[in-house]
Amino acid sequence: MGWISSNINKILAIAGGKQGLDDPAAFPVGLDGIYQAFLRTRIGNDLDQWRKSYRLLLGVLIAAQEPLAIDQLTRFTGLEAQEVRDILIDVQQVLSPSLYQQGLYQPYHQSIVGFLTHADRAGELWIDPQPIHDKIADLYLSEYNGRWAACDRYGLRHLPFHLAQAGRLEDLRRLLLDFSWLQAKLEAADISSILVDYDFSAHDEELHLAQGALRLSAHALAKNKSEMAGQLVGRLLACEQPGIQGLVGQAKEWRGKPWLRPLTASLMLPGPLLLTLEGHRDDVSAVALHADGKRAVSASEDKTLKIWDLESGECLLTLEGHEDGVCAVALHPDGRRAISASKDKTLKVWDLESGECLRTLEGHEGVVSAVALYADGELAVSASWDETLKVWDLESGECLRTLEGDWHCINAIALHADGERAVLALSDDTLIVLDLESGECLGTLVEHVEGVSAVALHADGERAVSASWDESLIVWDLESEECLRILEGHS
Repeated sequence: MGWISSNINKILAIAGGKQGLDDPAAFPVGLDGIYQAFLRTRIGNDLDQWRKSYRLLLGVLIAAQEPLAIDQLTRFTGLEAQEVRDILIDVQQVLSPSLYQQGLYQPYHQSIVGFLTHADRAGELWIDPQPIHDKIADLYLSEYNGRWAACDRYGLRHLPFHLAQAGRLEDLRRLLLDFSWLQAKLEAADISSILVDYDFSAHDEELHLAQGALRLSAHALAKNKSEMAGQLVGRLLACEQPGIQGLVGQAKEWRGKPWLRPLTASLMLPGPLLLTLEGHRDDVSAVALHADGKRAVSASEDKTLKIWDLESGECLLTLEGHEDGVCAVALHPDGRRAISASKDKTLKVWDLESGECLRTLEGHEGVVSAVALYADGELAVSASWDETLKVWDLESGECLRTLEGDWHCINAIALHADGERAVLALSDDTLIVLDLESGECLGTLVEHVEGVSAVALHADGERAVSASWDESLIVWDLESEECLRILEGHS
């Protein structure tokens, strides 16, 4: 308590003008000391007011998943509006000032949340958020259970989170198997926010099945929110689990809008296929996966690229600028940029946050069919049907060198991690291992009976896998140029 008293005295001395700001020793020790001293100046040594009101109000602000208005705070705390306003004025310095001016309230920084929710740091000012989550969850369940269409936006967005934080997993389970809840939340938000809710209870088999069905339906629900009943019935009708049968039964009774009710399990069940991404207007020619595994960029003959959220199936952004079909795309290691290759004989470097084309690389005289990035992301190599490869400086857009050869229609290129070698997939049924410095052919791989459409390198750089129009894949040893195995089964 001596340390706390010392910090309080320092704060009071500064506030009263008795202590200048030019002496570092005048300040409380660390952020925890500042928070402790500040809050103590508001409540004094009597903790009754803290326990009665301040702890409750600050606890709600800590537990809330978005800034709250006065009416929400009075509702969640049960305090009178005037008392809420008085407390907010008292603790204004630990609230976000920009939101405060808008009549919305939230702790200004995560550090204040960390301080108040750790008993060893906050001492008698400690706030346990679990009872607050429980209180908010109770409010929504008691008021809206069975009539979720009337629930407010906050409840629809965040009730599952509060149930999970309160440890009420059985209530959460019932909610996520309640069709009226799912439909109400879909109307108020989107399918991605629903899918995230199931992650709060990841080990429940029935919830996992329901989440899988909704994920498979995401592309349809993004277009038409009234299709949820048909999608769930069509995918889950044959499932025998009691919770799933209950969900299907509720879906059958939905009368929100006219819909076609499947009489059999006519849609695909959750399984290996997780999502269908729809939005391109022509053939999809290439795709690149972001390092975080949550996003992907696709290239299409419709002259565009699209950035996808792989959790929800939502198209986040469409990149437009090419004048012909896009043949290939590669992602920069930083995940913020991409480079595309097009039939319009150019490559484009894109900012994936804004969708802006940063620069256009010109120089090829034919279709630019493939592109690969060096490991450092500073250089790229492109392949074209003009029988050349070009190495580009992505910062300047300058072509550093051009390699020429008797290469018949390069369909794909894979770059070795050392940046010195590449494997080219050719439409004349061969693969070429190439030295990118000299342009020398280091090896020729021949086994396919039709053109090679794609190639990928193993991380060790010693093996490659090629795909062909002969409906096979081949695993290669690049050192010996031997075919290790042939994978067949496509038709």
